[in-house]
Amino acid sequence: MERLTGRYKEMVYYARCYDGTCNDYCHNETFKCEEDALNRLAEYEDTEITPEQILQLDKLYSEKCRELAEYKRRLQKEWIPCSERIPEEGKTVLVWFEYFRYGNYNKPFQTWGISYTIDETWSGFVNGQSGWKDLKILAWMPLPEPFKETIRDCKDSKRLAEREKFFRD
Repeated sequence: MERLTGRYKEMVYYARCYDGTCNDYCHNETFKCEEDALNRLAEYEDTEITPEQILQLDKLYSEKCRELAEYKRRLQKEWIPCSERIPEEGKTVLVWFEYFRYGNYNKPFQTWGISYTIDETWSGFVNGQSGWKDLKILAWMPLPEPFKETIRDCKDSKRLAEREKFFRD
């Protein structure tokens, strides 16, 4: 934003008068600097927003941007190419893989599944099965945290208490 005013300690001045762009407006009878400043002030006052409210809006906007970034980070896990790295030994992960599919396809086919690594290589098992023709795991990502039902999620709190007791015993 082009400022029409400047500040020096407690003084306010017309910025153009001191930076050399005034072109003698302040010294002729039209007083262009005052007119510009008054127009800008009127536009600001038309918004009916105080400086304090602007600072609050700016703070709120920054907070919401951070919250949105965190939300995206949690929801939007990225696929990790196998060429970059593979997961920890024995850790079950979501995989994007390719295998040769017979029948109508009779060509490589890509889909997703669940797999894990053994001795720093893929186990050969996807979705609990082996024997995939020309299996090639292309990328992977960690599985999300398992769903845990809470009283808020469950309309019947007695049913939830029974489930928790069942799983504890």
